[in-house]
Amino acid sequence: MHFMYILRPALLILAGYAFAQLEDTIGIMVPSQITDKMNPAIFTYAWVGNPGHELKNISMELVAETTGSPQGNNDTVVDIIAVDYTQKNGNSFLYPLHANTPAGTYYVRMNATIFDASNSPLTVLVRPSQTFNISVSQSFPCQAPDFTPVGSIFAPSFTPLRLASPAAGAVFSLQAMNSPSGNITGMLKLVDALPPEGLHWN
Repeated sequence: MHFMYILRPALLILAGYAFAQLEDTIGIMVPSQITDKMNPAIFTYAWVGNPGHELKNISMELVAETTGSPQGNNDTVVDIIAVDYTQKNGNSFLYPLHANTPAGTYYVRMNATIFDASNSPLTVLVRPSQTFNISVSQSFPCQAPDFTPVGSIFAPSFTPLRLASPAAGAVFSLQAMNSPSGNITGMLKLVDALPPEGLHWN
């Protein structure tokens, strides 16, 4: 679930897969590289399911690739892109990149449960995307905060609501801050599609 975003032209890589007729199949599309700290990256999945089947419990993780192939035993989850989504929430995920994300090779790992027409879980799918590079140039006039890995939704640093813009370290003029007609716009992004108990998104 996300609000508005600006999508700049980027080369997309389609994770290798073949869609077979009437088979539950998922492919993940990711940029070949991410260098723009000002505009969030877009990760998208394509789903072809058997009639009556539905994807639920969808989550996406940003994983630092260290072994040379996706899903290596030594790879590390460094951030949670989305959690508790269903296919009804759409198939694109907005990811605001932290200004101090370490440069390196990453991939997106998607987890989802397939439910049948009677809403019974059938199987859990785990799909890695192709790898891509993150290399963010450090050109902010102000110092951006340190990058803190978020390995799971239980990590102390996890938050279900994230500021997508303005980017960390962004600078605004005094007129925008002090003028009666000045304003600073921002954009929020929901990481968790299900609000905590007792809390409602309005």
